[in-house]
Amino acid sequence: MSKFVHRPIATFLALLLLSLPLLAQGHRQAAPTGRKEFSTSGTLIVPNGVSSLTASLWCAGAGTGKGNTSHTATVLSVSPGAMLIVTVGGISATDASGDTYVTDAANKVLAVVHGGGNVTPGQTGFAVLIWAPESPNRTGT
Repeated sequence: MSKFVHRPIATFLALLLLSLPLLAQGHRQAAPTGRKEFSTSGTLIVPNGVSSLTASLWCAGAGTGKGNTSHTATVLSVSPGAMLIVTVGGISATDASGDTYVTDAANKVLAVVHGGGNVTPGQTGFAVLIWAPESPNRTGT
């Protein structure tokens, strides 16, 4: 009798183990929605599951009045694991233009907002990168 009691349990467990890969295919771990602000230069490693992000950039010193800035926002196509380098405009030993920009690891400019060239001490740009996971219903090529 114990043979018959254990057989259904063993069958159930075997079917459950065989179905786990199918269950896992239907459930993907989504990348978190994220935001990173830069008041100084820095980097971002693109999270898994992210194929685009919005770069919102402000320059330093656009114009003669204190606090005058220019702004741009653009959507960038990115690859998970890619490194993005954000350079925040301001006065440095090599550049007083006030430009704020995003480049890839190969130093290709992906987004830029140009400063006015009238950067005074204390003026800096700003950058915000915002991303959301790729839609699971989106078909890739």
